[in-house]
Amino acid sequence: MNDPGIDNGQGVMVPLEQFEHAWATSQHLIATAHVHDTHTILRDSYDDRARADLATNPNSLGVPSDPYQLEVAAQQRAQAMREREASREREQEIERERTQQLEREQRAREEEARREQLREEQRREEALREQQQREREQQQREEQQRREEEHARQRKEEELKAQQ
Repeated sequence: MNDPGIDNGQGVMVPLEQFEHAWATSQHLIATAHVHDTHTILRDSYDDRARADLATNPNSLGVPSDPYQLEVAAQQRAQAMREREASREREQEIERERTQQLEREQRAREEEARREQLREEQRREEALREQQQREREQQQREEQQRREEEHARQRKEEELKAQQ
């Protein structure tokens, strides 16, 4: 058989028989890849990508085209992809928590600033009320003093009239 093979997409010709064997193996692996856990769909997508890469280029990881070794290599690559995704998810969760913490701290600072502003406004209002109270008291004293002076002046006038 003098078959030139199939281009694996990277400019390397893979013998047709090797490609068909890798493809059949990948189809078998895809059909039996369902693992029962919470990340089955994600894991399967990684497995599919790893198998597809190996099917089109069996030697992409330097692994012979032996079906067992292809399966092992696909599983290792899928595991590495899952670990990278889990690491990304952890980093994203840490970043979300960090962002939430910063937002909580910002809200707390804003709330404290609002409370401080409210306290300052209350102090100003209290100072204004006290000032107004002092002014009223001062006006009352001045009014009382004018009445007393007016009353004293009227008595003097009456006394002067009585003396005349």
